[in-house]
Amino acid sequence: YKAYAPAFGDEGPSLAALAKQHSGLPVITNGHLDDPETAVSMLADGAADVVALGKAALATPDWPYRVRNGLPLDEIDARLFAPVADVKDWELELS
Repeated sequence: YKAYAPAFGDEGPSLAALAKQHSGLPVITNGHLDDPETAVSMLADGAADVVALGKAALATPDWPYRVRNGLPLDEIDARLFAPVADVKDWELELS
């Protein structure tokens, strides 16, 4: 959910950092990394080799360009991701 959050409990390394530490493999991390400082910290701390963006990239396709050039980022408009797909009651009856 949040790539930078502790994997277990309220403290400690993130799941990405643990994967990097114990696997020895390159790690791609994703999850609420739309803030450039948070994304950079994952790379700088060695917790991940690559940061992937989902909603931030969809909402701001030029996110890397803006961050690289110190340009402001637009606030993400949650309406871009609506409606949320879910299972309807009538679909359950068909199973």
